[in-house]
Amino acid sequence: MKVLGMTEFQRARNIMAYMPLRHEVDTRAVLVKLLALKKKLFLPAVNREREEIAIFQVKNLTRDLTPGSYGILEPRPGRCVPGRPSDLDLVLVPGLGFDRKGGRLGHGKGYFDKFLRKVKRAKKIGIAFKEQILEKIPLEKHDQRVDRVITD
Repeated sequence: MKVLGMTEFQRARNIMAYMPLRHEVDTRAVLVKLLALKKKLFLPAVNREREEIAIFQVKNLTRDLTPGSYGILEPRPGRCVPGRPSDLDLVLVPGLGFDRKGGRLGHGKGYFDKFLRKVKRAKKIGIAFKEQILEKIPLEKHDQRVDRVITD
């Protein structure tokens, strides 16, 4: 996957990624490689009551994950150490669509937008299929842009 060759990936020590839904780019091979390179992997867990994402460090993709909100594999409570947005060097961001200026269309709940507002230092890279790149994503004031988008 292209992300492995990116300078931002190679320099990063603490990386937040995501477990893919069936319509998103499959990141699992990247997650395996990331762990093999001894980088710290953080994955999101959704708190539906607070309508936000918390991140946790995952060391083992088999033992550390369990089905969570919306059927997505999430860090197992009590097994994974919480992280902070300020810990991150790189964030791999899913989306339904992106534009070339970093506009992102999510699933409409705003979980990632709220989280990305807290990410100050880390590069935010949208991961998409080429068919998901649109001319322009209409953004609202709470929507957060990514720094760059890469496609398959």
